[in-house]
Amino acid sequence: MKRLIAYLTASMFILFATAFATLADTTYKYGDVNQDGVISINDATDTQRYLAGYFNFTRDMLILSDVDDDNDVSIMDVTLIQMYLARLVDDFPANNEVAPTTPTTPPTDSDGYYDQVVKP
Repeated sequence: MKRLIAYLTASMFILFATAFATLADTTYKYGDVNQDGVISINDATDTQRYLAGYFNFTRDMLILSDVDDDNDVSIMDVTLIQMYLARLVDDFPANNEVAPTTPTTPPTDSDGYYDQVVKP
């Protein structure tokens, strides 16, 4: 019985340690807006939907969609993602890996989502 308890305790420890280590090491690349591990046409489409006002972005999505690194999500970011997918560019101006905790603070509203900022 003591061996069973020791085995279960060790198994639980390994399981939780692995889960926390995986969460701590999660980083995303610029352009991977939906954070599925792949830069695809879905990322460009989500950014277009955000710009058209049909989709709210989280803070992380805003950071990852700003591939030209100008602190503004625009149609230029969508174009760069599409050019990357067509292999017309090899990398983005914001080419390093980004952790979701990057200190960039985009505008927010009371519901916790970042909405489109319309400039005159």
